Formats: sequence, C-alpha cells, structure tokens
Amino acid sequence: MAADRLDLLVFGATGLTGKHAISFIHEIASSRSLTWGIAGRSEKKMRELLQQKETQLGRDLSRIPVIVADITNEESLLAMAKKTKVLLNCCGPFRSLGRPVVEACIKAGTHQVDVNGEPQYMEKLQLEKHEDTERKGVYILSACGLDSIPCELAIHHLQKEFDGVLNSVVTYFEKEQEGKRLPGCAANYTTWASSITASSKWGELSNLRKKLFRTKMPDLQPKLRKRILPFRNDLVDGWMVPMPGPDHSVIERTQRYFYETEGKRPIQVECFYAEKSMWNVLVLAVLFLLFCILCRFEFGRRMLLN
Repeated sequence: MAADRLDLLVFGATGLTGKHAISFIHEIASSRSLTWGIAGRSEKKMRELLQQKETQLGRDLSRIPVIVADITNEESLLAMAKKTKVLLNCCGPFRSLGRPVVEACIKAGTHQVDVNGEPQYMEKLQLEKHEDTERKGVYILSACGLDSIPCELAIHHLQKEFDGVLNSVVTYFEKEQEGKRLPGCAANYTTWASSITASSKWGELSNLRKKLFRTKMPDLQPKLRKRILPFRNDLVDGWMVPMPGPDHSVIERTQRYFYETEGKRPIQVECFYAEKSMWNVLVLAVLFLLFCILCRFEFGRRMLLN
C-alpha cells in the first residue's frame, strides 16, 4: 500500500456507531502514532462532528482529514478506499449498503472492518468474495462490534487456556443501564432495519450454507443439549432465553475454520440472553412472534420501518 494512505478511516462517521467509534479511535491512534480520518456524505456534518469531539475530548482535531463519499456513487467509494489502509465501515444496514463498500475495498486493496450482525450478509459475502479477497490479499472482517466480539474473544480465550479437552461452552448475555434512562428508542434505526431485513430473509440461510459449508462437522460427544424454553441458573440473575442475533452463527463459522484449516476439535456453543422476570420473557415472546409475522410481508416490513 502507498505510504501516504491513512492507517484508519471511519466511514459513516456521523451515524450513531461512528460517533462512538471516533473517541476510541482518537485515543488508540494517539498512543500508537497512527493516522486516521472520517468519511461520509455530508462534509458540513462531519466538520460539525469534529468540532463537537474537540470540545468533548479537549484535543485539536482540525487537521483530521474529512473525505466525502456516497454509498450510491461507486467512484467516490473507490476514491475513499484508496486513501486508507483499513476502512472501518459503520454504515448499515449492511445487506443493502455494505456490498458496494466491500467491492471498492477489494479493488483498492484496502482491508475492511465492519460492525454488522447479519448472518445472511456475512455468509453470502464469504461465498461470493472469498477468492477475490485472497487474490488481492485483503481482509474483510465482519461482526466486530457488540455482535460478536465479546462472545468470540471470551470463547477463544477459554479454548486457549482450558486445561483439557473443551467440549462445550454456554454463554449468557446480560444488559445493564448506565446512568439515567434516556427518552426515545432503545435501539438505533440501522439496527432495527437490519433486524427486519435479516428476519424477512432467514429462509435463505439454509441454501446458502449448503453451498458455503461442504465439509460435514464431526458428531461431538457428549452432545450439548439445546434449550428453547426459558430457564433459570445459578450464574445469572434472571430467566435465560435463546440469544437473538448472530453470535451463535459467527462462533460456528470460527470453529469450522479452525477445524478445516488447523484440524482443531470444534466446540459446541449455546448462547442465552437474561431477562429479569418471567413477565418480561412472555411480553418479549409475544412481541417477537408478532415481529416475525410482520417481517414476512411487505406491508408489515414497511409498517415496522415507519
């Protein structure tokens, strides 16, 4: 890569995730002498964001590069990708917006890291773009946010440090409220839209995986029992229900990779989410069922998005 390229570039910097990422990136870049910049559609909004971050961080950010790029303009995406070594893509939903960015990065020989949690998008991208990325020597890394880094790293650490043969792992996810609850939505629009799109296309995964995963995984014993009904345990205060989201899918892909390329014994994983009361579980179950039904129809998806 050209020496004048930035080390890191945040695309979608003015979105919710991008705004959070900038503070951390500034801290990491300063401690490691890395160059970084931000990219997005509106130069005005990005300049305003940097001014806000200057006040918040107490640092001069006036020299941070600002690059204008539009997801609908391939030339601008390619020009953006050529200006950095690693592109941090915070612009979702990724099923509809992620692919053009990845294609631009492959053409430019730029690594891409994103925060998407959409199994269909990740696995389809792997199926269709793996050879291109290998040929260009480019890494395309997905699920590098709350989905699914904490779970992945914890399991990898346990697998590495476990004294003996690790057969199975059960994970539990608890949510906490930091400070006073703020008014408004519990999740940002991009996450909501991604969930709707992923749910509406869930049936695609079966055929996709038949093409992508041709090697059969070993039948591990003892078998980890799958649990669907709510239950309590001694580790977490609350009722455990199957964890929504891509953690299980992402972990299985990692375990498959280690098995196929390094011959490592895969581990079985189940992921659960904790709710404080059975009433909450029942309410969520009804809402989830209604959500799944609405996602099957175009009018339902429009209603949910609106």
